[in-house]
Amino acid sequence: MVSASELANDPRFATPRDRSVNRAVLRPILQELPAGRSASEWFDIFTEALLPCAPINDVRGGIEFAERIGLEPVVEVGAGEHAVPGVRNPITFSATPASYDLVPPGIDAVPTLSALVHNNLSASKTAEQLAIPEDLVVEARRRIEALLALDLSRVADLMRISMALEVDDVIEARQRNSIIDV
Repeated sequence: MVSASELANDPRFATPRDRSVNRAVLRPILQELPAGRSASEWFDIFTEALLPCAPINDVRGGIEFAERIGLEPVVEVGAGEHAVPGVRNPITFSATPASYDLVPPGIDAVPTLSALVHNNLSASKTAEQLAIPEDLVVEARRRIEALLALDLSRVADLMRISMALEVDDVIEARQRNSIIDV
């Protein structure tokens, strides 16, 4: 591993069989390794090693990341005094490039989400207020409730555990298929 070179010389972990036998000792060590560096540091390390990777970001982090790797993620949407910054489409087509003519709804559209989720208005009342079909309101409410039900608080923990266990899983799969000798 990147920050645990002493593991490479540890006889308990010298072969896949040794690592499997000493899994209870090795697993906590591997689970702690990612915690010692930031996602940005891991990205740099993995990129330098030519391993495919990307950090998990919020919108701001995504824009900052795109700028850091040389993309131009922000584009001016609309024209004149009504122009606002927007997120550029990540896909480009030479014959039919994306256009950024339509400005998103103004700040007065923000209560729409509140009306759908927090004010507990009926679908028909919300549809009437927004002047849209009721089935769109029902579908929007379903999607919002599904998003609100997601628990993303453990994503970082799951990523660390996944990285630590992946090595063991590959070794076990290869052993089962007699790809490697133990």
